[in-house]
Amino acid sequence: MQKQAKIPVSGPDIEKADEALKKGNYGTVVKLLQTPAGEPETNIHALLILAKAGCEQGNYKLAAKHLRNVLKLLKKTKNPILEASYYEETGRLSDHESKFNDAKKFLEKSLKIYTKTADKSGEMRIYHVLAYIYSMEGEYDRAREYFDEAIVREQSLKNEYFLSHTLHALGRLYSGNLHDFSGLTQTNKEGVKKAFGYFKQSLGIAKKLGDARQVAHTTGMMGFILYKEGKFKEAKKEYNESLKISRKLGLKLNEERIIYELAKIYLKEGDTKTAVKYLKESAKMAFKLTDLFGLVRINYELGTARKDKKLITSAQKLAKKIGDKKAVELLQNSLKA
Repeated sequence: MQKQAKIPVSGPDIEKADEALKKGNYGTVVKLLQTPAGEPETNIHALLILAKAGCEQGNYKLAAKHLRNVLKLLKKTKNPILEASYYEETGRLSDHESKFNDAKKFLEKSLKIYTKTADKSGEMRIYHVLAYIYSMEGEYDRAREYFDEAIVREQSLKNEYFLSHTLHALGRLYSGNLHDFSGLTQTNKEGVKKAFGYFKQSLGIAKKLGDARQVAHTTGMMGFILYKEGKFKEAKKEYNESLKISRKLGLKLNEERIIYELAKIYLKEGDTKTAVKYLKESAKMAFKLTDLFGLVRINYELGTARKDKKLITSAQKLAKKIGDKKAVELLQNSLKA
């Protein structure tokens, strides 16, 4: 990972860096934000972009450092939109760290400011992230309501970038559970069909926009659908494409989850040795990235592969700790089996 700049830049480079970030070109983002700016508001804009880049690369400490610097600079300006942006990115960081209550608190603060200032673009982004979080918490009806709010604003603003992301998220919602990369939940055929349709729409827009990051995420989820349908060869193809792009862009969290998904296929194919190797690799990444939801599922699969109830119990304890109620229930059933 390239070393990120301590002091960002002024002028049009902010816009260029933001566009580079959308495409997952993190090296370009860093390069564009290396020259001192001089004024607080420009520095805040750039630090927020750097924080988001650090977060997406799994470097949460660096992201938090940038956000602390933003908070210091906010004292020198009375710009409500920048304050809302700070709460937004802090909420996103908390989401990545599986601190969902903190995430919702910060995001609601952000939404309140965006609504007060009639910033529809800001509202759109917050509704999207909150919907994502509610989905992970199993509040699917509420999640759909928030996704609907996001889509209304995306279509009104003609924002294809966020529309692609929301369609992707809806696909994941209908595929079982937005954060469920384990197959612990059951998915009906109608849900699978809807999910694949959303993914195809999302992928089409992402390719049109040159959004390689979104292509990586969506091909990975299309692999997930194919896996659920028992089409392992086709699933592997999609997963490996996603893995290739993820490694190129430095999308560590997606890389971890795809490796885990491939392990599940090897388990289904009876290749336990290769599966365990992949599970160990994904476990190391999940631990480093503090992906607690991922660790729950990895420990479950490792425990199942090794017939080790201690690992499954460990997964259950972690699920209770992070409030993953559905996983707790399913793991309890697994222990009774």
